[in-house]
Amino acid sequence: PDIMVMGKGINNVYSAFGAIGVSDEIHEILKGKPYALSSTGPGTLISHASGLASMRIYVRDKIAEHVAELGNHVKNRLIKEFLPLPHVGTVSGLGLMQAIEIVADKETKRRFPSERDITHKELMPKCHERGIIPRFYRNPHHDRIAFAPPLIITKEQADKALDILLSVLVELK
Repeated sequence: PDIMVMGKGINNVYSAFGAIGVSDEIHEILKGKPYALSSTGPGTLISHASGLASMRIYVRDKIAEHVAELGNHVKNRLIKEFLPLPHVGTVSGLGLMQAIEIVADKETKRRFPSERDITHKELMPKCHERGIIPRFYRNPHHDRIAFAPPLIITKEQADKALDILLSVLVELK
């Protein structure tokens, strides 16, 4: 992308910190020209120090490469194993930020009745009983399960979590 705005996890949310990344082309356009940036935070030195330290760790430990590789593995599993299930409407996401849409009817993408509250009353308790705590999103448009683990998760840990989640979704009627 030409411009990317980043926040929250840059410094593991130890203090408020965000950043803007720009492509070389955009950098050349802006170079030497005044432009305004503003913030709702005070821009404390501790925020900057923690952000810089985190970035050094991301580079040193090749976190982006790990996330890209493991994210592809996760996405492939979601497409091959989850998407064919009768109550999975779509899978979407990038890297280790993935989502699984839960539907009553796969063809029409019709949702389960709101009074059934499929995510919180049925799926969440089963996931908790089996040892995972995924995030569930229910809004007027869809029901989704987020698969967004820590960036340092191992392939074995991700597979275990996906195996558990798959076992829960296979039982959905």
